[in-house]
Amino acid sequence: MQSQTHRGIRRAVAALVAALLLLAALPRPAFAAGECAFAVEGSSDYTFDARNGVLHITGHGNLTISMVNPAAPTSQRIVVDDGSGGNITLDNLWIEAANGPAFQIADNNKQSTTLFLKGENILSGGENAAGLQKECTHPDGNCDCGALTIRCEEDGDHQCDASCGSLRATGGNQGAGIGGGNGQSGKKITIASGRITAQGGTDAAGIGGGQGRSGQYISVINGRVKADGAGGGAGIGGGRGGNGRNITITGGETEASGVSGAGVGGGSYAQNLARGGEGSTIRISGGRLLAGSTTGAGIGGGWGGSGTGIHISGGTVVCSAEQGAAIGGGGFRGQAGANSGRDIEISGGYVVAQAGMIGIGAPMGGDASNIHISGGTIYADGSYSGFGIGNYPPAMGGSTTNVTISGGNLCAGNDNHPQDLPIKTQPTNGQSPSQEVQLYRLVFPKSWDVLSGEPGVNWQDPVANLVIEGAPYYGTKDMVINQDGEILFWLPEGCAVQSAEMADGTVYHPVTVQVTGSGKVSANHPFAAQGNRIALQVEPEAPNRLASLQVNGQEIQQDQGGYQFDMPNQAALITATFDQKLALTVTGGSGSGRYLKGERLTIAAGPAPDGQVFDRWELVSGDGLIADPAAASTAFTMGAGDCAVAARYKAAPATVDPEGENPPETPDEKPGENPPEAPPKETGGQGDAPRTGDPTAPLWGAAALAGALILAGRLLRRRAAEKRR
Repeated sequence: MQSQTHRGIRRAVAALVAALLLLAALPRPAFAAGECAFAVEGSSDYTFDARNGVLHITGHGNLTISMVNPAAPTSQRIVVDDGSGGNITLDNLWIEAANGPAFQIADNNKQSTTLFLKGENILSGGENAAGLQKECTHPDGNCDCGALTIRCEEDGDHQCDASCGSLRATGGNQGAGIGGGNGQSGKKITIASGRITAQGGTDAAGIGGGQGRSGQYISVINGRVKADGAGGGAGIGGGRGGNGRNITITGGETEASGVSGAGVGGGSYAQNLARGGEGSTIRISGGRLLAGSTTGAGIGGGWGGSGTGIHISGGTVVCSAEQGAAIGGGGFRGQAGANSGRDIEISGGYVVAQAGMIGIGAPMGGDASNIHISGGTIYADGSYSGFGIGNYPPAMGGSTTNVTISGGNLCAGNDNHPQDLPIKTQPTNGQSPSQEVQLYRLVFPKSWDVLSGEPGVNWQDPVANLVIEGAPYYGTKDMVINQDGEILFWLPEGCAVQSAEMADGTVYHPVTVQVTGSGKVSANHPFAAQGNRIALQVEPEAPNRLASLQVNGQEIQQDQGGYQFDMPNQAALITATFDQKLALTVTGGSGSGRYLKGERLTIAAGPAPDGQVFDRWELVSGDGLIADPAAASTAFTMGAGDCAVAARYKAAPATVDPEGENPPETPDEKPGENPPEAPPKETGGQGDAPRTGDPTAPLWGAAALAGALILAGRLLRRRAAEKRR
């Protein structure tokens, strides 16, 4: 009976131990009902509203927010309360809010907030809310709110590749991806770095205003940004009926697109308004921007809205629109003049403006005015029916006034009507250019009789046809040569003049020079007709020499007149190759100097130091070839770059004593004697017991508990046996 009791005790103890081990191995639930789904580190300035599932940031410090269970989204939200902010790191957040914004900065909060991105963060807003809501409900221009800055977790600005933090913010219906909710403006938002994707809900901007409101003081400094407006919202700027103002892009890579809102600028028209949203005070000075829209402007007004105060001074800007201007006013929407393009200035950068009606200016019904181009490389294309610059079509209302071009490289036109350009290919609206104006020049020779006896070019003869590779519809058929034999016009970088046919049938082709190596080659005329003699001036830069001089692959031989050739009936490409002399440094001998690649010369070792003799040549650097490394005087062949060789010497052989006296002394110690003692074996003094912090400590504790219970069972059995005695 006692034996069965003891067996029962042992079984109970074993079951208890197994249960404890199983309990230790089971994972803890992510969070129970009413628990916060977020883990907060670095600050205690927060509270959790369990009833509404909202984590409130209540202070202004540094903290990091991550997910308790990162494998699944949560519908709980985060709110930065009024008067709070600071530096907040988003560590792989995944919020899909059912109601309200996923992450919200309190309306009109005057404190600034910086969000640092770590890992991949997803913020999806509910109905009428933004994904990341930075809102301002005051009327336009009266919001004295703090700034929101978004950047990578690392210090400094980045062009952020896949290793940097990211944010995908999606607005609910009528809420911006980043910015205002329905009826709310999005203001003072800066993207400093990171990979940002912002998708607006219906009629809201990707970054900027919610439905009916504006997006203002929005900046992209660096990073990779993709912002898409939905319905009537701009990619970056206003929601439907809202303006996009004070938008600045200075770096990074930005892609912004709208449907009836602008790519960058105003939102589309609203039923309660007579016009669409305006895109104004938009400045682009660096980075790369791709902006497009269907009925709005690429950069400027939304559908039915104007684009004003647009300044481009640097960067790469590629913009397009179907019914609106690529840069300027949006498409026509019932009110003449509401979709104008005004006060547009381009002073630098590489700009492509291509649209269905007008490249730069205003489409149907709008006015184009105060458009100034003073620098940069600009392609302005009105596609099949419109103009490159101006307003189109004038018969539908609107006008073009005060358009000036004082510099830069401009290619403006369209495929079908190059002769109808509102901007002629002459500088500053027909005025003579000043010496400071940078223009593309075609210089035709006037004094061929000096070289070949042929008649010169009459400056009054018009150019019948000018063929330009890369700009076939440039519209230059009516240009004439001036009294200096010059044609002046703007030509985009990368285009090349192939030929110019004069009214008398003479065809001139370009003479271009391509140089390899260090040296200069110049031709006496940049354009010439077939049979004209072209003289070349060749100037190698010391210590180089001319190795090859060809025209269209044929070698040019030097004669008493120098290097010259007769112009073929095609473009002449002169290729010149200069060989660079390379440096050879000889240490311990002679032969140092400058030589051509592959040149063979002699190197000789110098007198040996006292007690030494020549041993060998060593190639210290470079890839030259030593004919006989063991010879004191030998040939050396230069490699493809600078190189160095050195003469190496060794001790002279010792003189042998004929009597065999004075044998070398034997060292006192023999190799291998007195080896170093082995280091003493370290002892821990604690046996095999687990250390503090050892991950096996829980198992040791369970085993100790089991041992204690078994020992107790044995003591009970012993006492029972003693009683029986």
